[in-house]
Amino acid sequence: MFSLKVLTLCRVELNGSLPDEGWFELSNLHELDLNENGFNGTLPSCFGRLTSMQSLDLFSNQFIRNLALPPLISLTTIEYLFISYNHFDIPPSFVLFFNHSKHKVLVGDNNRLSGQIEFQTWIPRFQL
Repeated sequence: MFSLKVLTLCRVELNGSLPDEGWFELSNLHELDLNENGFNGTLPSCFGRLTSMQSLDLFSNQFIRNLALPPLISLTTIEYLFISYNHFDIPPSFVLFFNHSKHKVLVGDNNRLSGQIEFQTWIPRFQL
């Protein structure tokens, strides 16, 4: 499993919370697709240490958490992040992605915006 680069478990009717252990063994994982299942709760904290992760698809589950907190904000190598149709709290500012120079796509509709809109004068390292 140490060399696994892509793991797709979409639409296979899995449910419950993700286990907290075992993910770090997938340190070479580039793509994880868990879309359209019944997963709930928070993401395992060790997700933030998956430093090879380029694409994460959590579309249409029941995950909860503030997007500005680990583990999602810790994934600085992420290029594609699909989190629509969950219960994430998303700050209405791109400040949390300031250090994500490889980020290309964030799709997060049908979640909750939380916090105040902040107007910043910084230039992001990713293209809007």
